[in-house]
Amino acid sequence: MKLLALTCLFSLGVSALTAQDWDWGACPPPAYNGALPEPGYDYLIPTDQYSLQTESAQGAQGDVVGVTLVLLSGLPSPGRIAAFLAACHDPGVAEIAGDPAYSDELLSLLGPTGVMFWPVTEGQGLPGDHRGDGFLLDIDFDPVAYEARFPSEMPLPIATVYYRLKGNPGDSTALTFCDGKLERFARRCNYNRVHTYADTLWDYLSTVNLPGTLAVVEGP
Repeated sequence: MKLLALTCLFSLGVSALTAQDWDWGACPPPAYNGALPEPGYDYLIPTDQYSLQTESAQGAQGDVVGVTLVLLSGLPSPGRIAAFLAACHDPGVAEIAGDPAYSDELLSLLGPTGVMFWPVTEGQGLPGDHRGDGFLLDIDFDPVAYEARFPSEMPLPIATVYYRLKGNPGDSTALTFCDGKLERFARRCNYNRVHTYADTLWDYLSTVNLPGTLAVVEGP
């Protein structure tokens, strides 16, 4: 398994760092390759083998609109596999409105930890509890179910996330997969990644994520 992971790592041509060279204050930490893996470290690998995408939507001020999140994955599973999403929006234009609606297909692929969603709202709670505006979404895949579904060119609908539009007509906000921008209580370094774990921990960072847009238009 370690040999397979290293083969994938070097094929992606990431600049060489050793674990000792990492800046542990960076979020996300810098990419790694070069030395043999050390147990207990997460090794970051930029890749175009998967992408996260979000739809766009529009509505009038006060409307609640939904946007669907999608995963395209060509990554095989070396063992256990999970995905961690962090998405940002402009709080002057929109706010999270309730819980997401997960797709039936996603629910059929979940492992024992399932799926967890946390809104992040700047200033909520005590000072420093929340930083940024958006949400965190954690997905634990069942390895057998994931292996039966991926790699595939067929997109997996993850969930529909709902936003209430607050801005004025003509306002808009990008819905971005943002790295190192959101903090929620003890979770201080959040970035978009597919996390695999067998003998070694690997974090795959997509270089081809596609953002969406929320736009406020005139009402009826």
